[in-house]
Amino acid sequence: MNWKRLRGRGPRFAEMSTVAELLMAWGRMARLGLGVEWVKGQAMIYVSMHDPEGKAMKRRVERKYISQLITGCGKPWCKNEYCKTAKAKAGKGNAGMTTQEALPIVRPLVDGVANRSSPMYFCVDEGSQRRRGIAELLAAEKVYDFEWCVAACEAESGHLDAARSWLQNWAPKRI
Repeated sequence: MNWKRLRGRGPRFAEMSTVAELLMAWGRMARLGLGVEWVKGQAMIYVSMHDPEGKAMKRRVERKYISQLITGCGKPWCKNEYCKTAKAKAGKGNAGMTTQEALPIVRPLVDGVANRSSPMYFCVDEGSQRRRGIAELLAAEKVYDFEWCVAACEAESGHLDAARSWLQNWAPKRI
């Protein structure tokens, strides 16, 4: 029994990527002092210049959020609360948001970029959306923490039974 594993905290989202190239690129860019931010759901945003204060990263994140709120992603599976497409599908929000209306919504999100533990709300691909849904379903059973459920879904490509088996073999149960 690996007791260290059982006492440790859950995995971070950035550690759960199945895309090794992104993690390697992230490490190289961080060592070079380039601004890099991980986004939950395997999306990565970067700034290809020296950005020690994170100003360019904040501008890029702000543009991404404003774009999502004004034009949307156009993906039929989107469930992102900060996307025009998902809001229109759910019947929430107005159809024509302007930049002036979007800025007060975006500012608090952009201010959280410096705090790497605050969540980011970008639209992701359908597979990531589906895996997150399965992870939420597993976490709702209240046997394992949500982070471990996400890790299981990433490791097992979103297969529910395989993810349950992974959790039983590798994840600590809630106390």
